[in-house]
Amino acid sequence: MYLFIQFGSPATKVSCTVAMYWNLASAATSCLIAWLVLALRTWALWNRQRAVGVLLACIYAGAIVAASVFTIYCFLGISTYDSTRGYPTLRGCGANDTPTAMIAAMENNAVIATYEASILILTLLRGSNYFSKPTGLLLVLYRDGT
Repeated sequence: MYLFIQFGSPATKVSCTVAMYWNLASAATSCLIAWLVLALRTWALWNRQRAVGVLLACIYAGAIVAASVFTIYCFLGISTYDSTRGYPTLRGCGANDTPTAMIAAMENNAVIATYEASILILTLLRGSNYFSKPTGLLLVLYRDGT
């Protein structure tokens, strides 16, 4: 989309909307994949216990639903085309945030902080049991994962 706007035709409302939605959707997708990696790593720290797996699955599902809702509210609250503003290389395309979109973005950040705090708490709880006698797997996971 960037190359189309840069070398093709001038920015229009449709092309800017597609570019902005693609940007937001790819950011949300990468965030959800990173959350899954964190959840799987935390589950491995707990020796793949079923109860912890169910807890992590519930936390992950709740975070996905909440983040998806707030991301959709961000989509609906952003006006993407303004001929006077925009990115330096993408004239005419820029996010004109509305108060609704800003509130949704703050709520989305609260969901992210809550999810990552729960992962941190579970990681620290498991690690506190192994300070005196660490195992090889835990040393690798704590060294590479935190």
